[in-house]
Amino acid sequence: MPHTLTIEVPDAFAEAWRSLRPASQDTLVQFAQFLKSREAQDGLEPVAEAEETEWDKVFADPAKMANFHRCADQALAEGPSEPLDLSRL
Repeated sequence: MPHTLTIEVPDAFAEAWRSLRPASQDTLVQFAQFLKSREAQDGLEPVAEAEETEWDKVFADPAKMANFHRCADQALAEGPSEPLDLSRL
């Protein structure tokens, strides 16, 4: 089996990046960021469209949103909640 010198992937990436024009370097970085975001999205569960539609209706209802804002303002006015005390369970 012949011995060949192998270059590590980060080094190969950096070497390729350095050999490009600045505009192409930016494009390569943007593409890497795009791939990273795609991988993050692949880890998310698909959106249930029917459930999303129901939430859209709730957020579009002025009375429900007023109630939500009132509850949120009240919770903020009460201050931070106490940490969970496991001895009380």
